[in-house]
Amino acid sequence: MPQLSDDVVYAFTLAQSRQPADTLLGIDYLVEWHSVSGTPTPIEGFSAYCAGGDHYRYNGHRLQEYHMSTDPESFSPRLAGVKGVHASAQFVDLLPHSIAADIERMMADTACHMKVYADTLVGGRRVDAIRTELIHSGLVAQESEYLFDRDSHLPLRIRQENSPGSISEQSVMVDYDGADFAPTESLTEQVLIDRYPEVFANLRQNNFRIQSLPGTRLPGFALATPTRERYSRGVNDPFRSPTIVAMLNASDAMTAPVVEALRNVASQAPRAVDILWVFTDKDADAVEAVVGAPREGEHVLINGRSLMRDCGAADLPAVVICDKDATVKNVVVGFNQQLTSDVIQMIALL
Repeated sequence: MPQLSDDVVYAFTLAQSRQPADTLLGIDYLVEWHSVSGTPTPIEGFSAYCAGGDHYRYNGHRLQEYHMSTDPESFSPRLAGVKGVHASAQFVDLLPHSIAADIERMMADTACHMKVYADTLVGGRRVDAIRTELIHSGLVAQESEYLFDRDSHLPLRIRQENSPGSISEQSVMVDYDGADFAPTESLTEQVLIDRYPEVFANLRQNNFRIQSLPGTRLPGFALATPTRERYSRGVNDPFRSPTIVAMLNASDAMTAPVVEALRNVASQAPRAVDILWVFTDKDADAVEAVVGAPREGEHVLINGRSLMRDCGAADLPAVVICDKDATVKNVVVGFNQQLTSDVIQMIALL
C-alpha cells in the first residue's frame, strides 16, 4: 500500500459456477478470505452471490445482504458506481469471470494498450500472457500482467502497478495455486446459513443489535466535529487508550446525566480513558449545549447515525467500552445510577 513499509497480505478461496439464466452476472460465487499479515489483528470474511439476485458480504464484524427483489438499485451500475454491489465485493475481481470481463473492457478502451503473448514460457511453464498499459493525460496510470495456464486457461498470476512512479504508487500481486475452480454447489441462502451459522444467527441486519458487539472490532467511521473538522478511523485502527464511545441524542433527558457519569469515570478510573461523544444531531449548538467544550482525551462528533446503525444501536443512550485495539468489551444501554461504578469496573478489567 502507498506509504506503508509492510505488505498487506490476504489468503482467499474462490469458487464460481456458470448460471446462464442469471441476467445480472451469469454466475454464482463464493469468496472466502482472511488476512495473513499487515493488519493489527487477523480479520476474515466472505462474499457470496446466489443466481437470481441475492448478495451477501461479511467483513468480520457485520453481515450485509442485498436482494434484487427488494433493492434493485444496489445491483444497478448506474446507481452503485462502476459495478453493482454483487460485482464489487472484496476479491470478487479475482474470479475468472471477473478477469474475463475486465479484459473485455480493456480491449474496448482506447486508453488501454494491450499485448498478448500466446503459448509462451514463464518459469518453464507454458502460459498465455497479457500485458496492458492504461494511459491517462499522457501518463501511465496502471500497468498489468496476467498469466493463464495454457491448457486450462485458468489464471496463474496477476501483477499490477497503480500510478507507477508516483507517491501514491501501489503494487498488487496475486498468485493462484493452480487448483481448478470447482463449481460451487447450487448456492442458496440456506447453503450459506449452514456454512456460517453463527454469522447468520447473530449478525444479520434483522437481528443485529448492539448487544452483539462484544468481541468484535468497533466499525470504522468518518464523522464531523462541531467545528466541521473530520474525525476518521478505519476498522483496524487502534485507539491511544481504552476508549468509551457514548452514543447520544442531545434532546434526550438522560444525555446530561450520562455525560456527567462518564466524565466521572474518566477522572476516577484506574487507567487513562478517552471518550468519544457521538451524537445523532447535526446541530452543533445543540450538542455543545449538552456536552460543553471537550476535555482532554475527548472528541465530540455529530451526525453520527451511520456509526450507530453499524453498531446496531437502536436505543439511546448507548455506551460502548473498547480496549486499545478497538475491540468492544462491554456495552451498556440506557442510564442507571450505577453507571459510573459499573463502567469503572469494566475499565479495570480491560
